[in-house]
Amino acid sequence: GGASPLPTPTHASAIGAAGGRHRAPVIRPLTAVLHNGTRPGFPMTFELTCHRLGPNSVPLAPARPERPIFDRNRHAYRCLPVSTANAAGWELLCPTGVTIEWSGEAGLDALTVTHDETAPHPFAVSNFAQGIVTFDTGWLFKTPKGHALWAMGSPNEPKDGISPLTGVIETDWLPYPFTMNWQMTRPGKVRFEKGEPFCFITPTRLAEIQACQPTELNIGDAPLLEADLAAWTEDRRA
Repeated sequence: GGASPLPTPTHASAIGAAGGRHRAPVIRPLTAVLHNGTRPGFPMTFELTCHRLGPNSVPLAPARPERPIFDRNRHAYRCLPVSTANAAGWELLCPTGVTIEWSGEAGLDALTVTHDETAPHPFAVSNFAQGIVTFDTGWLFKTPKGHALWAMGSPNEPKDGISPLTGVIETDWLPYPFTMNWQMTRPGKVRFEKGEPFCFITPTRLAEIQACQPTELNIGDAPLLEADLAAWTEDRRA
C-alpha cells in the first residue's frame, strides 16, 4: 500500500476539538514537530517512521486530549501541564476487547487473556509470568539518530487493578519491535475495550537528558523570577 502522514497530536489549546475520534492508522511516515529547548518556538522537525509488520498491526492514532476522569470535573482541562501531557504523543489501540484474569500466582498459566474476537495472532498474551500481560503492537518504529521513544500507558488515565510498565526504546538503532507490558496489581479481572489505548509513545532525546546538570538556587538568587512569583501569588489570592 501507499504511505500517508499521521497527524501530529492535538495541542493543549485545542482541547475538545478532536471530539475523541481516532483517525485511521498509517504505514509511514509520521512527522512530529518538536521545539528546540534553547530557542522556544523554533520548529525542529523529524520523521518517526512506522513500519507495519503485517496484517496484525494494531490501530495507531494521535493521543486524545480528553480523559474520562476529567469529564466529571471539566475544570481539570484548564490545567495546561496535565492537558498538554494527555495529547503529547500517539496511542496504540486495542483491535478487539480483551479480558485479563490473574489468580495471583507466579506462573505463566496463572494469567489468562480472552479476546472478544478470535485471530490467528492474539495481540495480548501471558509471556513473562508474575501477573504481567504482554501486548504486541505489530509495528517497528524508527527515529533519527539521537531520538528514542518513551513507551508507557496514556498519561493521567489510571486503570484499576493493573499498571503499565514504562520503557525507553532506542528506536534510532534497534532493528526489531517492542512489546508493551502491564502488571496486574492484585488477583482478579481487568478489561480493555476495543479501541482503548494500551500504549502511549512520545519522542525523547536521551543525550540531552544525560547531559542535563540541575543547578540548585535559592529563589532570592533570581530577583526577577522572585518578583514574577510574588506577582503570580498575589494574583492567585485576589
